[in-house]
Amino acid sequence: MTVLLHTSDTHLGYHQYHLRERANDFATVFEQVVDDAIDLDVDGVVHSGDMFHDSNPRIAPLLHAIQQLRRLQAADIPFLTVAGNHDSTRDEQWVSVFTEVADAIHLSHDPTVIGDVAIYGQDYVPPSRRNQLEYDFEEYDAEHAVLVAHGAFEPLVPHAEWSLPSVLSSSSIGFDVALLGDDHTPAYEDVGGTFATYPGSTERTATDQRAERGYTIVQFGADARAEDEREDRDEVCPAGVSYDRIPLETRPHEYVDIEATEDQDVDAAVRSELR
Repeated sequence: MTVLLHTSDTHLGYHQYHLRERANDFATVFEQVVDDAIDLDVDGVVHSGDMFHDSNPRIAPLLHAIQQLRRLQAADIPFLTVAGNHDSTRDEQWVSVFTEVADAIHLSHDPTVIGDVAIYGQDYVPPSRRNQLEYDFEEYDAEHAVLVAHGAFEPLVPHAEWSLPSVLSSSSIGFDVALLGDDHTPAYEDVGGTFATYPGSTERTATDQRAERGYTIVQFGADARAEDEREDRDEVCPAGVSYDRIPLETRPHEYVDIEATEDQDVDAAVRSELR
């Protein structure tokens, strides 16, 4: 059995609400993901893009990312990733730094094989260049194939401009699993026989992200699990694949919903509700 931990959209360095404490929260929860990966002794950690919030991160989040990846390196757990829309500098991608200093693997159209799984990557590409893409992937010698990609893909993201069914049908090989990043809402769907998922961001970057944060453990060769242990969520997975959603401990948020009509003083309503 091969076990991968899938995480994404860590947005290290984000001073949300202009607070240093929130930047610390994003760092702490990524460290929690690495702690879990080491404790669970997974076969690999897959990060589907947007390691940083800014394409030119400050020194502190950059050092923190390197420190965490080196912890995985010391535990002999490969870190496999693609570049998100927040990960590119003027002439290069931060993934290139991680490959040099922490043995990270920049996934591509050539497979990286771990256990019985061949893993491929598709970096974020802006909409203006997507019609030039060719989904020509090298053949693999493994039981399963996984595509890791960053972008908003329909049907998991409604009205998105990048069609996952089109990508899969245009690909030169078939994929059992698509591990996606960019959308911060957790999602798990069967897309034409391929298990497709967003794990969501590891911390809340907007007020509409009220769902619990977490990551996904994906198991290959999971048919060995007893039938009575399989849950309804495994119905979205092809044969030999199963997953578990693992929650993360994040800072608690309080949400205040205010209803106001056009003729009301909205500022006064907000102050009243907060009191």
